[in-house]
Amino acid sequence: MTLHILVPHYGQLESHLMLILTDNVADAHVLAIENLLSSKSAAGQIIHITNDQPVTFRDFMLAVWAQFDHVPSTTIRIPGSLAYMMGFLSECKGWLFGKPGALSRGSVKDAMATRYASQKKAREILGYRPRVPLWEAVIISCSVSDRIVWPSLVG
Repeated sequence: MTLHILVPHYGQLESHLMLILTDNVADAHVLAIENLLSSKSAAGQIIHITNDQPVTFRDFMLAVWAQFDHVPSTTIRIPGSLAYMMGFLSECKGWLFGKPGALSRGSVKDAMATRYASQKKAREILGYRPRVPLWEAVIISCSVSDRIVWPSLVG
């Protein structure tokens, strides 16, 4: 089965997000418990835990698709203002016909937003460093999906 996907890219290339593998979340929780049982310097603190490797949503999706041997045949860049207008028109169509469209102003905003959290407290207070790098996490997650999720979708 070959999928042909047209990959739109909205807005600027600077829109980043932070992701994390659950193994790294578990490591951070262990460090937090150890801290609370000893120095208690983490008590009451808000500490963000991520893989500390900002990535654009587009680059993340390209890495995921590569794990399934798919390279998008075409990529087009759509200016953010045009994408936002397309979202608005899709919402209007949905309102007129009673069915929501696949694109909305909110989904365009989400695609162009930067979602970043500082790892400074995690490093300084907990001594946290991600054990599994982001790109290795993509490979691990996709291999699990390939064995469990994908077969149930196609057969």
